[in-house]
Amino acid sequence: GSGLKYKKCCLISTRTSPETDSHAQLRANAYKQMADQNWTEAISLFKTLVEARPADHTLLTALASCYEGRNEYLSAAEYYEKALKVCPESRRADLWYQLGIARACAMRMEKAAQAFRSCIQILGDHESQKIRDLLRTVEDILAGTVDPRLFQVQVLLQRAFTDMDEERFESAAAKLETVASIEPDNPAIFYNLGVVYTFLKRE
Repeated sequence: GSGLKYKKCCLISTRTSPETDSHAQLRANAYKQMADQNWTEAISLFKTLVEARPADHTLLTALASCYEGRNEYLSAAEYYEKALKVCPESRRADLWYQLGIARACAMRMEKAAQAFRSCIQILGDHESQKIRDLLRTVEDILAGTVDPRLFQVQVLLQRAFTDMDEERFESAAAKLETVASIEPDNPAIFYNLGVVYTFLKRE
């Protein structure tokens, strides 16, 4: 008798509910759309997921990243802020860093500086040189010694080169075209744009 009860108990406790199944499928699809850079579809799916689980920091972070993919930096910052409120301590430094990037690209330099300082405070002196360099750029912008668009140019170039390495040439071209509109006299940008156009067979 007890063996049968034990088996039934195990079956009940390990059975997956349809709601959990559908959530897992939705989540997998959202990350696939994100990986394929289908930002609009990914944002829609992640928003549905966040409605069901508003305290899931990984979903909030993914949603923020998708908005960054669309260059909607204020929306990205909003979701990084939400993720920071619910994430574990181990994720805080990275999220402060991402928030600093989003705020700086959105031209919110004072708030970007605050985020980078919070990141440095967690990481300590030995691990934060890259963030210190970013903070210095932001502080130079605030002091009026550097063009405020420089930060976004640096971020877009870095992401364009990543896209090129991963052979996402359409995405790289879009970023480089944005950079070229900001820095029309920079020959290096047009050289890289030419390389991308060669792969895309564009003139």
